[in-house]
Amino acid sequence: MPARLTLSLITPVFNTPPDYLAAVAQSLPAAVGRHSYEWIIVDDGSTDGPTCAMLGELATQPEVRLLTNTKTKGAAGARNTGADVSQAPYLVFVDADDLLQSGGIESLLDAITNNPQLRCVVADFEQFEDAPGDVDVAPELLADSECVPVHEPDIARRLIFETLFNQGSYVVERSLFFDLGGFDERFRIGEDWLLWMRLAVRKEIYYCRRLVMWQRRGHASVMSGSLSATQAVVAPYLAARRDTQFVDLKKPLRWRISKLYGLLAQRNADGGSYWNSVRFAMLAALWSVNDLGQWWNVVRVAAGQAPR
Repeated sequence: MPARLTLSLITPVFNTPPDYLAAVAQSLPAAVGRHSYEWIIVDDGSTDGPTCAMLGELATQPEVRLLTNTKTKGAAGARNTGADVSQAPYLVFVDADDLLQSGGIESLLDAITNNPQLRCVVADFEQFEDAPGDVDVAPELLADSECVPVHEPDIARRLIFETLFNQGSYVVERSLFFDLGGFDERFRIGEDWLLWMRLAVRKEIYYCRRLVMWQRRGHASVMSGSLSATQAVVAPYLAARRDTQFVDLKKPLRWRISKLYGLLAQRNADGGSYWNSVRFAMLAALWSVNDLGQWWNVVRVAAGQAPR
């Protein structure tokens, strides 16, 4: 391992299919390019035999450091575990089922090198199912490897409603990550969003129009997928609304919370959970305050109909 590393890539794993792990491993060298890196894989207690075998195989690679949590911590805890032992000044968190675009992370690191005031650079991602392809990618995201960073001081309000970047599509300075408290381990869903919001209100986010990551669609996360119809979806937004850092964002956070409760009402109705659907529809209406449509949804769900 090089004496002076530029980047620590951190990947949480829990029973991830071995072919996914092999695919992300294959994408890393071309994504990072000439920069030196370590890949810290944090196994969050996998029990699947093929997964464990693949982890053992990856651990033989010189740039890989394999850690194992003694008890399951979830994605936030696994990422924090990796960050704690990281040796490079910059961090990238890439999930085990996603892929990195060739030259993408290299371009972000180059931007940081050329602009020392940058501590966090975010970029674009695309989704894929069977295999990544360039068909639906905006040409300018692939045409030029150069990353021209643009400061985004007012991005916090947009982040409440939009997924503007994702795990694997940003580089953050290690010291800044720890200044912000890392990933909040109280949450199994939305812990990444809460970190991004803290970056946003600190006005640390710079954006580069560059494709750097591919997110796998149609694959439910084994680390949080079972929680997608529960209160866990809303919990980080409720925490943000109580946080004095976000005092100027209380109104948009309220509307987002209402919409998320409406989504949970729909998911529970689809899953046949009548009482949970009614409960979440009522919470959506209460948080919306004066949206009559949400109150009609309570009536519909109580009558056994799907919310709108």
